[in-house]
Amino acid sequence: MKRIITAIVIMSVCFLPVFASGQGESSDSGVTTIQWFTPNWDEEESEELVAQFEQENPDIRVELVITEWESYKTKAITALSGKDSPELFSVLLTDVKGFQNKHLIAPIGELTTAAGLDWSDILVKATDIVSVDGEPYAVPFRYDGNGVYYNKAILSEYGFDSFPETYAELEELHAAIKAGGKYTATGWGFGDAAGVTQRLAQQLYSFDGEFFNEDYTQCLLDSKEAKKTMNFLVDTIQKGYALSSSVESNGTALRNHFGAGSIAYYMAGPFDVPVIQESFPDIDFGTAMLPGDGHIGVTTADGWCVVLGENANNKEEAARFQAFLARPENQAYLTDTFPASYKALEQEAFSTEYLIPFAEQLDYSKPAPTYERWAEIEPIIFSYVQEAMSGHISADEACDAMKSEIDQMLSL
Repeated sequence: MKRIITAIVIMSVCFLPVFASGQGESSDSGVTTIQWFTPNWDEEESEELVAQFEQENPDIRVELVITEWESYKTKAITALSGKDSPELFSVLLTDVKGFQNKHLIAPIGELTTAAGLDWSDILVKATDIVSVDGEPYAVPFRYDGNGVYYNKAILSEYGFDSFPETYAELEELHAAIKAGGKYTATGWGFGDAAGVTQRLAQQLYSFDGEFFNEDYTQCLLDSKEAKKTMNFLVDTIQKGYALSSSVESNGTALRNHFGAGSIAYYMAGPFDVPVIQESFPDIDFGTAMLPGDGHIGVTTADGWCVVLGENANNKEEAARFQAFLARPENQAYLTDTFPASYKALEQEAFSTEYLIPFAEQLDYSKPAPTYERWAEIEPIIFSYVQEAMSGHISADEACDAMKSEIDQMLSL
């Protein structure tokens, strides 16, 4: 998907220590220096984009600081808390409101618009996640969520020319595959807390449920929608529609089961397309949007964006770089999956047969839960979902127990 940008001369990039001091200094030559903390998987593309930006803007120098997934959020909070903080930091979309609550990042609507950013080209769903009271606090450059990968030959064997669009149709597929006795319909990546909560969220949203009320004072996991969700998931295990190993599996394990032809479908992000094509070239597969309760399903979606430090010195120069990154061609180059630009999504690289359903699914997406104490809640959900999936408690009992424990935590 990566596009080669126009004739770039790679300039040397200075990698400062993570907590370097003296950010935002101007040299005697009139060149202003800003810092951009960017993740290591985007390092090569970031270097090239910085070189191009500096050619277009000889009065600004961009210093890269490379971060890693395991520690990027901690480094962001520490670095942005300083009196002389870095200007720019790449973070998850769903981390933005937490940073804004801590007063670590600045509103950027006026600054970036003045720098030439066309906000009408940024996906509305992505903009909503990074906005507070209608004011954006970050520039999204990546936004993606899950879809369905299905084995065309298996579905055709049971009379399905396309993947089901609703849970009622999905039940028919499940029952037909089970009766055939040759395959398992699907599997769930319930082997870790993040996998459980992501997949539970997608099914809960597709059943029109929610985790919390609007002001996060009450857990709603005992609602009828939540109980329908849990019973649906537990039934897939108990009826043999889903792999019994689902409680131990992760996304890689499911992809391997799919590649081996032992399951008919599974759910994952667009990043699995090239992996399947390369690792399992003999599988004739298709992709589709998630099914829902009488309608198209809802995926959780997240992505990456660039925030501007509240305590940074050179906000106008940093906003110019944010506007530069937001250009459709630059978003398309920087992201491995989907950009957050409508124009970029029209490019051939993102409109292949396999990727179109993922792009369309973004219109039916919601952010993963962003409650600031989510890290405390996730283990509670993981524990009870595992108990229900293993048959130790019923789906309804799991919902009631989660609601009770989470409500107690929310009251503290």
